[in-house]
Amino acid sequence: MGAAHGGSAFFPWHRLFLLEVEEALSVEAGERVALPFWPWAYESADLAGADVWAPFFYGGAAPGACIPDGPFATVTASQGRCIVRGFSSTPGGINGFAVVQPGAIQQAVFSSASYEDFATVTEVFHNELHVALGGDMVEAFAPDDPIFFAHHAYVDRWWAARQQVSGNPNDYGGAQAGFVASPSDALDPFGRTVSDTFSLPCVAYGPLAGDRGGGAFSGVRVAVPDAPPAAVAAVVDAADSAAPVTVRQAPSGPFPRSSRSVARRLVGSREDVVRAAGLAFAVAQGASPAVAAAARDAAVAVQVAAAEAGLIDISRYGRGGVEVSNDVENVILPEVAAPTPAPPPVVEIGEVEETADETAEETADGEDSDGE
Repeated sequence: MGAAHGGSAFFPWHRLFLLEVEEALSVEAGERVALPFWPWAYESADLAGADVWAPFFYGGAAPGACIPDGPFATVTASQGRCIVRGFSSTPGGINGFAVVQPGAIQQAVFSSASYEDFATVTEVFHNELHVALGGDMVEAFAPDDPIFFAHHAYVDRWWAARQQVSGNPNDYGGAQAGFVASPSDALDPFGRTVSDTFSLPCVAYGPLAGDRGGGAFSGVRVAVPDAPPAAVAAVVDAADSAAPVTVRQAPSGPFPRSSRSVARRLVGSREDVVRAAGLAFAVAQGASPAVAAAARDAAVAVQVAAAEAGLIDISRYGRGGVEVSNDVENVILPEVAAPTPAPPPVVEIGEVEETADETAEETADGEDSDGE
């Protein structure tokens, strides 16, 4: 898969891919077009029941079958056949452990020590959505399914968030295909370099939109290049300062902070369910088994840290046939400092919606509850 997977170039390569698709759609439409994103982590408890599978959006799914309805039901894709999905688009049709909660992504965005660490862990999180949907989404021709682009637009938003909160949008490093990664690396087949992707010249990320229940359904990459500078600034300001969406399909926290031992046990319970399929997918994308295993281990560590910080609902991983211990560690709130410095005021990037004041208040509340 070259630069597309398994290394630091994962984000730059896919950002160029999204821009190429948007450019092609814009030419076809005769006007600027930007892709929507689907913040699926907020619907992690029941992906199969999400509104995106409605006939007026991306159409439904049945295991191993063609899309049964909606605008893509009659599409003949690259394999000379219909688009195939691997799950049933009914509530409960995908295991509730299949993908991470939004707080795990937030932990990776705010707390990764380096770009390499961030890219390694979030590619694992990205992989989980592919595996959860199955069908064409686990094949080399995954872009046949239009949901691929809503997924990757959301994933690109993670990087946009990381670029903003780190204060260094050019932060890059690590390795790709066994070589030290550099901003000057070429990204085939686009004829561009990694450094060309450090900004989004054609789009700005807008705030989340609501679904029928008032929760997070989707958002848009707003097409802005033909607008006057003042209009572009207004779009970016709206994306960065919009009021946080507080009603979700599933609660988005804060949650009770977990002790490390309980977090390790319950995140481990989830990992037992998803690990084998996640490793198989990563290896199919070109990773060695050792590298794939190390990446998953790093992703587990991030989820444990998120549980300690109260960013994920760790009790969810004690359900669905996985036993939860009733020992005292499950109910105490241990002294756990905030995992990162407070982020800058309101960053509205999918799952990242925290303000510096809110972080300070949460830290103060935690200190009060512990008697410190």
